[in-house]
Amino acid sequence: MGVRSKTQNGNEISLQEIETFLKVHQSMYEFLSKKMSLDIHHAVAWISPLSADKLVSDKLQIQPNSGILYIEQVDYSVDGEPYILADEYHVANLFTFSVYRSN
Repeated sequence: MGVRSKTQNGNEISLQEIETFLKVHQSMYEFLSKKMSLDIHHAVAWISPLSADKLVSDKLQIQPNSGILYIEQVDYSVDGEPYILADEYHVANLFTFSVYRSN
């Protein structure tokens, strides 16, 4: 028996089912929408420049103290409920980020 989780409507789903879906569709947001009836409306992200510590530099395969961008993001439902908290680390000189600002 594998790892199982309950969906919002009470159905169970296995880790294997999630992995199989992601191999084909490559989108966690699509999985959440189609398999768990959870639609993400918007997200708020905080971006901070940091120096990579030993753990992060090993994971990103860069030198310790290299410049990285740390992103903490909260995804919200249509009703404004927070659903997902994500922590991301990006090699600073490999990505370009754009920000859309309105009103």
